[in-house]
Amino acid sequence: QIFCSMSPEIFLIQNELEIATFPIKGTGAEKELQESEKEISELSMVTDLLRNDFGQICARVETKRERFLSAENHFFHAQSDIRGTLKRSFCWEDFQTLLPAGSISGAPKKRVLESILKLEDFERQFYTGTFGVRFSSQKSIFNILIRTLFLKENQWHFPVGAGITVD
Repeated sequence: QIFCSMSPEIFLIQNELEIATFPIKGTGAEKELQESEKEISELSMVTDLLRNDFGQICARVETKRERFLSAENHFFHAQSDIRGTLKRSFCWEDFQTLLPAGSISGAPKKRVLESILKLEDFERQFYTGTFGVRFSSQKSIFNILIRTLFLKENQWHFPVGAGITVD
């Protein structure tokens, strides 16, 4: 698969027994992100979900920063900083426990995944998955495959998704 990812979201950084994730929920103007109840609630929910996911494979989990805005050129991202200390050396089974990424699935994860399987009649393949590099058994980094171009049959494809929230 040939692709080019401009994804700003880091799903997982592993350095020895320490892991971290930086979910993003909300991209836009600073004032809008600071005041939007929807964006604040979404990030809070996903932060809690990822903290729980980390709790399955970590001896200790800590949210370093619950919600902060990171500046890009002309917009901001709302994100959290969650860190954990692994119970053992990071392995494939641990990685699979964290999938799919909570910032993609939302919560409750199990129920959302069941709904997606019922509603979608196509395979997402790499889109909204994760891609990374495992430098060694002690060091790796993975992102979320959003904002990613995929080359298929000599054409570039740019899959996008959206959710509709009913209040």
